[in-house]
Amino acid sequence: MGSSTLKVARLVLYFAWTLALMPVQWIGLALGCRWVSTLPTFYHRWCCRLLGFQVRTIGRPTIQRPVLFAANHISYTDVTILGSLIAGSFIAKSEVAHWPFFGWLARLQRTVFVDRRIRSTATSVTRYPEGLPPATL
Repeated sequence: MGSSTLKVARLVLYFAWTLALMPVQWIGLALGCRWVSTLPTFYHRWCCRLLGFQVRTIGRPTIQRPVLFAANHISYTDVTILGSLIAGSFIAKSEVAHWPFFGWLARLQRTVFVDRRIRSTATSVTRYPEGLPPATL
């Protein structure tokens, strides 16, 4: 990211860009606009530029739909980088929904929130095939 001044400038630009687009996405979702699925990709691409990330893509994502992309979460920058490449929603632990700012961003991108506590999975699994143990998260 560079010097301390550059880091602060990048973060200020990131927050300004984010705050400017949050109401746009919210209005689009409220009105049912078709572009709400592509705005996050546009937003994340510019966030990568503002934050100084250089994203190198090897290969191309499939264009067939529906599709599920599964990635190992390494850092908080993953959402911005993956969001710049793939138009879609993310899956996050249910606690994220209650985080200030980032919880709002997640809801605007139509994130699916999952309760990862073991007791919640035991009640949601009513029956499983013979010989297979119940799944745990």
